Amino acid sequence: MEENMSKKIVYAVFISVLGLSLFAAGQKESHDTEKSEREQQHTRIVNLSPPVYSMLLTFPQLADSVVGVNPRTFSTSNPQVLHIVNPSAKNIDTSFVNNDFTINVESLASLHPSLIIYYGDFEKKNLANIDAPMLNMHLKDMNPQTLTEKWEALLADTFRIKNPERFKKQWQETNTLTEKILHTGEHKKLKALFIFSYLGGKITVSGKNSYGDAFLKMAGFENSAAVEGFADGAGQTAVSMEQIHAWNPDVIFINNMRVGKNVIAAAHILQNKVDGSDWSFITAVKEKHVFDIPQGTYSWGMPCADSPLVPLWMLLKVYPDRYTETEFKARIKHYYKEMYAADLPDTVISDMLKPIAIH
Repeated sequence: MEENMSKKIVYAVFISVLGLSLFAAGQKESHDTEKSEREQQHTRIVNLSPPVYSMLLTFPQLADSVVGVNPRTFSTSNPQVLHIVNPSAKNIDTSFVNNDFTINVESLASLHPSLIIYYGDFEKKNLANIDAPMLNMHLKDMNPQTLTEKWEALLADTFRIKNPERFKKQWQETNTLTEKILHTGEHKKLKALFIFSYLGGKITVSGKNSYGDAFLKMAGFENSAAVEGFADGAGQTAVSMEQIHAWNPDVIFINNMRVGKNVIAAAHILQNKVDGSDWSFITAVKEKHVFDIPQGTYSWGMPCADSPLVPLWMLLKVYPDRYTETEFKARIKHYYKEMYAADLPDTVISDMLKPIAIH
């Protein structure tokens, strides 16, 4: 009997200690959560890297903490989309930095940043006299899938937020659907050219070891510019019209970023309205397979939070019988709901996908 009584006492003590431990742990977790929330409320982020702003928008805790961005953030994105994803974006300061990344130190300091996000040494060199914590997002990864997954993890770690790993899930869905589209019916590997920029008569294309090259491969294309001896290790490089004639790509994607007055759009090429250049002999032009790369929370021609949509968009343009525009628009709507908690109207989605109009 005494033995049973002892067991009951020990058990009661154990339960009491366990209860106190759980209570303490709950209190600590609650305290840590409140502390994290307070820290985020006082976070003032200045972001110099335009594509990274789209990544910040996937964290609802951080969107309203951004107080300053590079103006290219807005000029290389769809304004309607940004307004829906983050209505307060209109209040973000852009006056402290020019499009060429020249920074006004006094203006930047007046924003009282608690963190400055930059991309590589090119942007960091302008921050020498700024006294604030900084985060470098240049991770030397030319694969949009692994890069966006790493960006998500880095931001989560920096701001003490549990990594939601949403990009891993989205890329898995994209890769599965891409494989299905490519293996539906007869498949001929098409040659594609990724024009990184076309300004003032200068054509810059994406060769090997570039983001454009990675996007093309994800969508099952052969990159016309990924040949031995061309742009080796350079990523993007200027190219002549004669070289493009020699390559004769089946498809052309134009990442013109829609900045400046001398932008060449798909319509210019399709209508052969480019001064000093004749595009009419190119197979892509004959087949009307020349396309402007869309813009959402950022240009889809560069890694950003919209990147899992890019291979599917590329395939839609070439295989509309296998993957329809209606299906892709539904995919965009679902994607923005999951990644940004945003409801994009059909009219805005249609606007995202429209080619650039020329006069």
